Amino acid sequence: MLNFPRPGSSPGEQAGVSADDIASAVDGARSLTMAVYQQLRKDIITNQLAQNEKLQLAPLQERFNVSLSVLREALSRLVADGLVVARAQRGFSVSPISKSDLIDVTRTRVRIEGLALQIAIENGDSAWLDAVSASHDAMVGTDRILQTRLWAQRHAEFHRLLLAPCDSPWTMRFRDILFEQSERYRFVLAKFAITNQSPIERDVAGEHRALLDAARARNAEAAVAALQTHFMRTMEDVLALTAID
Repeated sequence: MLNFPRPGSSPGEQAGVSADDIASAVDGARSLTMAVYQQLRKDIITNQLAQNEKLQLAPLQERFNVSLSVLREALSRLVADGLVVARAQRGFSVSPISKSDLIDVTRTRVRIEGLALQIAIENGDSAWLDAVSASHDAMVGTDRILQTRLWAQRHAEFHRLLLAPCDSPWTMRFRDILFEQSERYRFVLAKFAITNQSPIERDVAGEHRALLDAARARNAEAAVAALQTHFMRTMEDVLALTAID
């Protein structure tokens, strides 16, 4: 835990506490906040924390061994990301998911990411295309079922790298929020497939390859069409196969 001088303490009590000490403590608090934020974010996206689950502060404090202020700051950041809901007198809970939300997220993501992809193809150089190809190969070389977490990481890297030359930070910021929200639904679908031992009949590798080929051909229209097909197929599978209301 972090120890600051008590409010109202005398100069003598505060002796030996330098500006560097205080700055170091503040940096430490920020690092703790980020660590808690990142772990909770991961737990929510991968459905380790279920939708609408109440986030009890005391157990979370004990789990992370942090102060209440650090925990509240981390939760507030998750509220801003749309992953946590804060209600007066009722505390924090995991944001709900629903069919209507999935449809909205997917359609908006197609628009935002499609725009970013067009810009990326216009701006990207040969080094970018080589990096996208290498990222794609790393993803394809990872087993989507047996290496779920690693594949998800490489999948995220491929999709973001594909948009790297986009010169609009705001577009990318909104894109990242939508990607995180859509990942919650993709993990619901993955859980369904594993629980029911029923692999989903779909050529995911082919969909990613179509994206890569269109980008390498500098064909923005084909790339956006491939992107839309890819996103909509995930949405359709979730709607058809899972119990989301």
